[in-house]
Amino acid sequence: MQRFKAFYTRIIKQVVMLACISLALVSCRSIFEEEGNCKVVYKLKFVYDYNLKWADATAHEVNSVRFFAFDASGKLAYTAVDTRENLVLNDYTVVLPLQPGNYRIVAWCGADNNPNDEHFDIARSANVTESDLTAYMHRKHTELGAAYSDVNLHPLYYGAMDLVLEDKSAEGGEYVYILPLMKDTNKIKIVLQQLSGIDISADQFDFRIVDENGSLAADNSLVEDELITYIPWETANGKAGVELPAEDGVITQVQVAIAEFTVNRMMLDHRNKMMLEIRRKSDMKKIISIPVIDYALLVKSFEASNVGDQEYLDRQDEYSMLFFIDDNHSWASSMIYINSWRVVLQNHDLTD
Repeated sequence: MQRFKAFYTRIIKQVVMLACISLALVSCRSIFEEEGNCKVVYKLKFVYDYNLKWADATAHEVNSVRFFAFDASGKLAYTAVDTRENLVLNDYTVVLPLQPGNYRIVAWCGADNNPNDEHFDIARSANVTESDLTAYMHRKHTELGAAYSDVNLHPLYYGAMDLVLEDKSAEGGEYVYILPLMKDTNKIKIVLQQLSGIDISADQFDFRIVDENGSLAADNSLVEDELITYIPWETANGKAGVELPAEDGVITQVQVAIAEFTVNRMMLDHRNKMMLEIRRKSDMKKIISIPVIDYALLVKSFEASNVGDQEYLDRQDEYSMLFFIDDNHSWASSMIYINSWRVVLQNHDLTD
């Protein structure tokens, strides 16, 4: 009898052990689904740290996100728009209601902050494909058909990635994937200062930047486009402190002319197309004509010597150029300041 009880007890222990092992092997879904403990949530987090501060500036700069998810066959699987209010609450992270699989994510962000006054058109059809995802910059046309832009473009950010969502139904949990953003729009401030210290006015000059960069493809490259003339969205007169050539080296205040532009993405392969032109209004004589991209890169070694030229143009989004002119309102120096860096030019003919 005692031997039978010992045998029976041993059998019971083995059964219990096997049951425990079986329970351990049962998936999270079958045990905890009703309690919600094995729910799988995929999320996409937007990060804008592709800048010269080398820091995440998403919360300070990105006002909205719009993204598209395409499945392995290229079919649109999901698209969504979210505003700053929701993004801030959720740390710029949005839910991806997608099944496990391979996806291509493309995002154009920032352009939806002002839905009644957007500066870019982005494909929104229910049957959109990735190749349809162009960002077309709004422009106006003169009576003769010439395209121009005279607005402070809303900041536009681009991001894309291939995303593999693994089947995590057995484990459950939350999975966050980082989508890096790049800023496409750039602000350019032009400042004219007269060497003699005599006051000048922005109304005395005609400022323009020209390029064919109004449309961006789904890979953020430039699409062939018409020539666009960027006209300053603001011109003003300002004050600057200068040391005049006097014996006592006196510091005085002189008036300068300022023009501010916002242009679309600056690309190396357009270095001979993007031109800054400044004319005297009195006779419309061209006093400055320079390739903007080449001059923007003159100070790269000061600010980011360890990055390539295109990466510098993509990370830098603000440029300030100070030119000196003489009494005839002609360029009169072999030196300019770009982003506060002094640049001495070997060939100082800026009107070619």
